Amino acid sequence: MNQPKRIQLPQITISTRMPRPIVLQQSQCDFLKGLWVESTGYFPNAQGHITERAAEQADFYLLIYCLNGQGWFQSEEQMWMVKPGDL
Repeated sequence: MNQPKRIQLPQITISTRMPRPIVLQQSQCDFLKGLWVESTGYFPNAQGHITERAAEQADFYLLIYCLNGQGWFQSEEQMWMVKPGDL
């Protein structure tokens, strides 16, 4: 009898961009005033992930919540370490 093959399933990665009408609708909500959610994502394994943006392109804030692992981010000339539970 043949042994079943072990298949490595890819990590689940979810990334969603909000439709423009919903983003604009948020601007009229008092609760969300000044906070527009344009995209969301879930990246359980981001090892080696690098995102760079020039200062003139960064007219928004990026909010990341760390569940597992560790990493770092840099803004201007300052670097911060990130560990589980950090926001």
